[in-house]
Amino acid sequence: MKQEDNIESYFDKWARDFNTLSNIIPYYVRWSFKEIAKRIPKDNNYQIADFGTGNGRLIINLNRKNYSFVGLDVSSEQLNLAALNTKEDNINAEFVKTNLEGRIPLEKNSIDYIVSNAAFHHVKNKENLFRSIFEILKSDGSLIFFDFYFDFENKEYEEKIRLLNEKYPSSAKKFKNSIEKEYHLIPFYLKETHPEEFHIDPFELKKLIMYLGFKNCELIPSFDKRYIGFKADKK
Repeated sequence: MKQEDNIESYFDKWARDFNTLSNIIPYYVRWSFKEIAKRIPKDNNYQIADFGTGNGRLIINLNRKNYSFVGLDVSSEQLNLAALNTKEDNINAEFVKTNLEGRIPLEKNSIDYIVSNAAFHHVKNKENLFRSIFEILKSDGSLIFFDFYFDFENKEYEEKIRLLNEKYPSSAKKFKNSIEKEYHLIPFYLKETHPEEFHIDPFELKKLIMYLGFKNCELIPSFDKRYIGFKADKK
């Protein structure tokens, strides 16, 4: 089975349980949604694309009456959930089935903000993905996303994490516990068929993003070294 077919099948199956599990959004996910939201101005009319939208929970948490959304996902079943969930809240959103490994069916220079949470590690060809994102963003657009990263070392970054944990110990504990708790909520039958993941050193990713033309690329640290946010501007 091809990787893209495996991912689609996996998340189609997960859709059976995903909506129920996702109604209680883990602390670390809620935290990242707030970090994304505070980097998007509230008063303008923005077109926002959510890559790997799942059941639409990021869109729901970002929603303002002056925003319009497009959610992209490889899973038809997840997109059906997203459409139902956003309709309940009268959110101006449309949804597109697509594989992030291939050509993304959005017009060039059409999107103000591209956001994502815990999706890009499923994409093998990172250069193709971020080149496509760069082309889709408007000239003054921005990319904001969080994802998981493993097996990297950076003493300066690790010191930032240590200080953050030291300053907010209660939040740090809730954050880390919520990551572990979410893993244990994944149904056993899905753990056995989890698709391949393609993790990259986040500092190498930053170099790639800047190489492709992005400006002002910042890493957003969390309470857990493995979970990192990025914000980058097209100009």
